[in-house]
Amino acid sequence: MDIGMDRLVNFFLVGLGGAAGSMLRYGVTLLGQTLNLSGNAATFTVNILGSFLIGLISGCCGKETLLLLFTVGLCGGFTTFSTFSIQNVRMLQEGRIGMAATYILSTVTVCIIMAWLGYRLGQSR
Repeated sequence: MDIGMDRLVNFFLVGLGGAAGSMLRYGVTLLGQTLNLSGNAATFTVNILGSFLIGLISGCCGKETLLLLFTVGLCGGFTTFSTFSIQNVRMLQEGRIGMAATYILSTVTVCIIMAWLGYRLGQSR
């Protein structure tokens, strides 16, 4: 395969993974609504799961096409920094500074720890 074709295949793999990840993310949101959880809880959950998953995949998979499909595509579509950001903007606008600070610090800390744990687990395979 030539470089142009490789890039085209990779482009569509990222799109396929992203579509699946976005649908999974929306599914978690719907499940959260069914369980009467806040939107913040759903966002926190997908970001933690996605961080672990991207670490796991990155730790055990060396093939570029699979990394693009699952990390850039699936995990990129599943996790949501933009939703996390606007949720914090809303909390700050409502004067819930302590809640926003807790949400920011806990999300960043737990997600990095989960990515590290996933990576370590992936490397051990």
